[in-house]
Amino acid sequence: MSGSSWRTATVVVICCLVQSTVVADPKWVGSAVDVLTNFGDLYLKFRVSPRNDSNPWVFYDDPSPVLKDASVKRTVFYQDKGEFRLELCDDFKALMESYFRHFFIEGVENAWKAFALSWSSAKQSSSFGIKSPRGDHGFIVLKLNVQKEKYHLQRLSNLNQSVQALFDQVSIYDTMSAIKFYQQTGTHYIHSYSTGNSLCQVLVYERQVFENLKKRIHGPVVPATNFAAMAKYLSPLYANEVGRVMVASGDLTIARWANEILRRKRSRLKTKYPSLWSVMWRPWIVEEFTSRTGPDAVVGLRLELIDRVVSADEEKKKWYHMLADNFLKLNENNA
Repeated sequence: MSGSSWRTATVVVICCLVQSTVVADPKWVGSAVDVLTNFGDLYLKFRVSPRNDSNPWVFYDDPSPVLKDASVKRTVFYQDKGEFRLELCDDFKALMESYFRHFFIEGVENAWKAFALSWSSAKQSSSFGIKSPRGDHGFIVLKLNVQKEKYHLQRLSNLNQSVQALFDQVSIYDTMSAIKFYQQTGTHYIHSYSTGNSLCQVLVYERQVFENLKKRIHGPVVPATNFAAMAKYLSPLYANEVGRVMVASGDLTIARWANEILRRKRSRLKTKYPSLWSVMWRPWIVEEFTSRTGPDAVVGLRLELIDRVVSADEEKKKWYHMLADNFLKLNENNA
């Protein structure tokens, strides 16, 4: 059965002070997002993976607020909040699920499909720092997520007047009027998001090696807290390919620094290789990474269907919700 497991869910927290305030400027919270129109390409709207560009945008579009008087809470992590995760992925689908673990889209079972279904082999390779693997492979994902800021909606609001007026024009059981509405306004709104940056490394294993590793890592013989033993399994001694350490923001300066500072050499190997796992016994690298980066990428996101905030009778709201949900499932299942 394909999937992924969280054998090591080690959390490295270097957060010394958290400040939460209600802000007048909601930023992108409450902004509309058209998931249906952009299904498979949402990564073009949010900086969630390395991009080959020099423009440092985080959200591609300007805010498009649809909520009235939204109450938004902003949380700032001073000295930052870092979460380190190791995940075993049975196949490439599980690898994608792992990468987009902190992304939620209401009505979409696998958020990664909405973001990255259109990725070509070249895009997959450039995003994960590996060659596009062919054949039967397993993967281990190492990811360090650093949050700088988090914005989230404190309580449900109503649509603003202009958007509500557009929804009033939707006629129940008239599919085309509903399609026209979401094309004009979007299917979802941003309920919450976190900005920061992340380091990610993917290792590729031949199937038999991967299955043996799963037994060892899950078994009592080699606990995941045995850093030295795990380091051996996360090296070219076992991995068919050790990917480059990638930076979500695509910052080439940070990427070069990370791959250089994380280079290791095992006694039986002639060449050095980068190892994100080494932050487990060198936590100062995490601190230096957080000092080098800002709120440069989206590291967490929650999108909710817009019908949650419309003013209408229950029959119309249920019908619209069912229609939007069906369209989303058709997009996902037919992909």
